[in-house]
Amino acid sequence: MLTPLDHVLFVVLAVLLPLRGATTGLRRLERAPEPERPRVRVGLYRQVIAVQWTLAIATLALWLATHRDSSALGLTLRPNGALIGILAGVVVVILIVVRQSSAPGAADEIWAQLRRRIGHLELMMPHTPLERSWFRAVAITAGVCEELLSRGFVIWYLEHWVGLVPAIGASAIVFGIGHLYQGPRGAAQAALAGVFLGAVYALSGSLLPGVLIHGFMDLHAGEVSAVVFMREAERASESTM
Repeated sequence: MLTPLDHVLFVVLAVLLPLRGATTGLRRLERAPEPERPRVRVGLYRQVIAVQWTLAIATLALWLATHRDSSALGLTLRPNGALIGILAGVVVVILIVVRQSSAPGAADEIWAQLRRRIGHLELMMPHTPLERSWFRAVAITAGVCEELLSRGFVIWYLEHWVGLVPAIGASAIVFGIGHLYQGPRGAAQAALAGVFLGAVYALSGSLLPGVLIHGFMDLHAGEVSAVVFMREAERASESTM
């Protein structure tokens, strides 16, 4: 049974959080003078971590207070063929990507592809060792908290009004709206990722595979961008000597 707090939490996740993302963050970076951008970036990373963990903890507290089954939020592991197959696939993909990334010049090639895909979002990616450390925390936070909130809670909430498949689709739209700061293309890609992660969740019955996939994707993008930007900074420094 839904409570008033469930409705409030859904409005926060589906309306207020996307609005905040679309009106802050990237705009602050674009307006900041170049020397100030590292400080602004780290500040934004800290805000993302604080906001998402606050919402995740509030969701878990609500679950405990209402004595709900943890499986309804995807917090239990019930081994089945789908879960084992998905986890095995995740491990294989991670090993392939790590191996490709360790090849000479791979980071530059991968970043060239990422740069074409995300364009101006390079402003939000880590450029220094300090930013890299904070972005790792952001990636882990996104993997855990966004899956808990966007797949676990939002799908559970929407299932009270529609079936599972429509709930996955609607949650993916909400997820895409939450990434509008990336522009229409970025929001569409996020929505497609939401459909995929929602399907993984539905098939496995657990948030774990989605957490691993989501977290690894963000970690990988951050690591590649940090390596490339730090190399560019080193080359620029050497050329001025």
